[in-house]
Amino acid sequence: LAYIKKTLPFTCGLNIQDDSFYLGSDEWITEFCQELKKRFGWPFVVRLMPRLVNEKRIKLLKEGGVEFVSMGIQGSDRLNKEVYGRLETSENFLKACRILRQYKIKYVIDVLLDNPYETEEDLKDIAYALNKAPKPFGVNAFSLTLFPGTELCKRAKAEGYYEKFSTDPYEGQTLQTYSFLTKLYRHEFDLGKTGKYTTPVPWRKLIYAIAPMAQESTVKRIIEQGVLTEKGIKEIDRLYKWYAAEVKFGNWLKETAPSLFRIAINIYMKFRG
Repeated sequence: LAYIKKTLPFTCGLNIQDDSFYLGSDEWITEFCQELKKRFGWPFVVRLMPRLVNEKRIKLLKEGGVEFVSMGIQGSDRLNKEVYGRLETSENFLKACRILRQYKIKYVIDVLLDNPYETEEDLKDIAYALNKAPKPFGVNAFSLTLFPGTELCKRAKAEGYYEKFSTDPYEGQTLQTYSFLTKLYRHEFDLGKTGKYTTPVPWRKLIYAIAPMAQESTVKRIIEQGVLTEKGIKEIDRLYKWYAAEVKFGNWLKETAPSLFRIAINIYMKFRG
């Protein structure tokens, strides 16, 4: 970092790509945050596992200059435990979200979709958890990818699920570089015709649209009356239309006036609580 500061003086922030920033000790985190602020003064971004989040650690990060956090709910409690082998729960996830909001830290949530093992109950649980999280936040919906040699890949082959997956280790990653509208189009009109499993489009739209715009009571009603019903699909399309317009405007503002975009985001966050 000292070398970067010396040779690239225009550097204005740090993006830490570790999947879990908290695997080190609290003493290390304390020293890191203190030294980063004292020597560089850069804002930074980290990735966290919900179950490792607590108020003490978030306070340290906030004082050190963290501005943005990426965190994964990934799946329902059942999927996390039985399919992904993760120790995360919706309870841990929501607790972490509330602490981040308490310290006014912006965050984005990672979700895994296009999983042949998922059921409608799993999708309901994911949507309910997202709906209870303090808004606004962003959602990154990734297609579950089977990497060769992993236990899940072996299991899928043994149980006859392997051929149902809609991505491979390469496509599953490159798909994330497309715009969310392109990904939605592909799932609705391309991948869905291959015989591979993809999460139903109305569910995908709802999961995206929950984060910035939807009222908690509205989302709850849609889920309870049925996401895949005619009425549910119409209501989701209405929510998604507003969401898409907001994202389009935000991207335009970020590209044309980055400084104004930053100010607008801060005002928006303050307005939304």
